[in-house]
Amino acid sequence: MVVENAFIRLLYSTSTGRLTSLQRKDTNLQMNVTQDLLYYHSFNGSSGVNTTGMDEETKRGVIQVGRNGGREGGREGGREES
Repeated sequence: MVVENAFIRLLYSTSTGRLTSLQRKDTNLQMNVTQDLLYYHSFNGSSGVNTTGMDEETKRGVIQVGRNGGREGGREGGREES
């Protein structure tokens, strides 16, 4: 399947529906491309990290970051400011 306008031509696979090629019409430059469809598993509010085997300072950092939604919040380099 082809989608195009005065500037660009896009070629999609008829079997997968994914973009396979694009062409700039002004320079006739054509590039083959690979399109991957991925997903992001959002943060659920807890640390979501298995802390088994971590030392206590590392565990505290993981839990602190989990509590504030991933923002560092006064922490620099994984250590609390004094």
